[in-house]
Amino acid sequence: MPIRVIGVMEDAIIYSRKKKKKQYPDTNRQRVAYGYARVSTAQQDLSMEAQEYRIQQHFEHSLQPKGFMFGGNYLDPDISSHIPFRNRPAGHPLSARLQPGDVILV
Repeated sequence: MPIRVIGVMEDAIIYSRKKKKKQYPDTNRQRVAYGYARVSTAQQDLSMEAQEYRIQQHFEHSLQPKGFMFGGNYLDPDISSHIPFRNRPAGHPLSARLQPGDVILV
């Protein structure tokens, strides 16, 4: 059953599309933080490498001390923001991996 992410933040709640019932994170499962970076042009102010560095720094200082595990970075170079997240080369597999309680660092 497909799910729809309502919010992407540390305490995000994921809702089921069919029942509209809140599903809270499973407290027995280790929460995972994923990084996501995208650039649309070579002239963009923040390079892919700079975004990856900031994601890693934020994870190490804010989420790792809270017990999160890092699930890796998902990168979409040369992708327009007009393409829906689930239709992007890295966005699709990332959205498929998300579990309730996981976070995406952008």
